[in-house]
Amino acid sequence: MRHVFLVNPAAGPCDRTAQIKRQASDVLGRRGLPFTLCVSRGPGDLTHYAREAAETGEDVVLYACGGDGTLHEVVNGAAGFDNAVITHLPCGSGNDFVKLFDQPDAFRDLERLLNGREVHLDLIRVKADGQTRYAVNICSLGLDARIGTQAGRYRRLPVVGGKGAYLLSAAVGVLQGTHQHYTVDFGGRRA
Repeated sequence: MRHVFLVNPAAGPCDRTAQIKRQASDVLGRRGLPFTLCVSRGPGDLTHYAREAAETGEDVVLYACGGDGTLHEVVNGAAGFDNAVITHLPCGSGNDFVKLFDQPDAFRDLERLLNGREVHLDLIRVKADGQTRYAVNICSLGLDARIGTQAGRYRRLPVVGGKGAYLLSAAVGVLQGTHQHYTVDFGGRRA
């Protein structure tokens, strides 16, 4: 089984790449488990790395190291590959996905992740602009989507930080408004 750490250095208040590498070396090293570390240089990189790892056909554990956006990219790279297992090592601003579980702090403990039990989750499939994308815990649109995607612009401003970035993004989003047309198909019905 291969272990691949997919790191988003832009997630959260600071780049945690070195910390993740030390933690992986320590925990996996004690067990004699080799690992690969792939660091994103921009949007879409982690989707590419996840797909590349899954396409080998070898059993692989993909560690999404970042926030919910990082997890989203990794899920989209591995969707449809039965040989890939995804877990989340949260180091983003919101980390909403891990809050769905009884013990969200377990995701921050690599030793516990290695001993964890596999759980199957349903994915939300979204088709837009000729592309199919998948969401694992939430699928937002309109103002909510804009707040989440634009919060990264404000996260590293002095005094703003994690929740402050979302609040600032919400204020800017409300002032700008949303003007996008969309169609929702659900169970054969269109709205």
